Amino acid sequence: MPSIEMDPTWIPDLPAEALFDERAWLSGTILTGVGYGVVLTLTFMCLGQLIPRVSNRMNKFWILYVCCDFLFATMFIAGDSKMAQLSFIDYRNFTAPNVTGGPSSFEEVMFSLPVSEMGNVAFVLSNWFADAVVVWRCLVVYKGTSIPWWIITIVPILTYLASWTLGLLWLIQVSASSPWSSSTINFTLPYFWTSFALNVSMTLLISLRLLMYRIRISRVMGRNYGRQYTSIASMIVESALLYTGFQLAFIVPFALGHPSQTIFLQPLSQIQVIAPLLIIFRVSSGRAWTTETSTRLFTSALPSDIEMRKNVQLPKV
Repeated sequence: MPSIEMDPTWIPDLPAEALFDERAWLSGTILTGVGYGVVLTLTFMCLGQLIPRVSNRMNKFWILYVCCDFLFATMFIAGDSKMAQLSFIDYRNFTAPNVTGGPSSFEEVMFSLPVSEMGNVAFVLSNWFADAVVVWRCLVVYKGTSIPWWIITIVPILTYLASWTLGLLWLIQVSASSPWSSSTINFTLPYFWTSFALNVSMTLLISLRLLMYRIRISRVMGRNYGRQYTSIASMIVESALLYTGFQLAFIVPFALGHPSQTIFLQPLSQIQVIAPLLIIFRVSSGRAWTTETSTRLFTSALPSDIEMRKNVQLPKV
């Protein structure tokens, strides 16, 4: 069998940075497809839990939420796949003033194409949906604490409203230009930083609350009691840590102008659907923290534990 060698003349005559940028765009598209497969699986899992109990009003809401989230993920993967086709196949030799040309330049300069705009709208809508679930989980986890309710709600709600406003401004911006070459005010970083600030604060608050309960429950009932609510995996899902981490993985390279940013930007569209679907699946399965969980944990213990609990005070946080 003859040996196969790669001829250096086959390499496009482009700077190394441009080639890396193209690889990043293509890798991001592939990862987005992988993420969509996870979204599809979780959608069926959530609906499988919710539809048999559709008479419950809250379950009807969650069915609508899951279907909308799945629609947003589908819209983005459709737009992203079409843009990959246009940039890497149909218009492979794209050129424009002040750019190196090629697929990566096409993706950035032609960011406002209608098919791309469809994906951008779906991206922002799924972002708003994901942020809303994270805020809701934080309010649920802190329900019944000694902290005044208005203190718990005011900061996340105001930050969420700011994310809505900046998201709308960002959509208006990218409908006419690119987030990488905007000649006016660029809302990309303010929008993503606001959403990230909201999520990281909610992640920390939820994790802290569950960690404190984990310590208290371990002291009173043992380490294995209530693990479905306070395990590390539970804290990761409940706090949407996956979503927060992926946001950071995109924001930092984007702020630094590094081409690796696009590896994370595209699959972020699926991650911000996956994170709330994981939470909804836990809620629909009865394994998520509710407003009555803390009371139920300490009233459902074995009778042999009652005497031990009498001397243990569990102050509200």
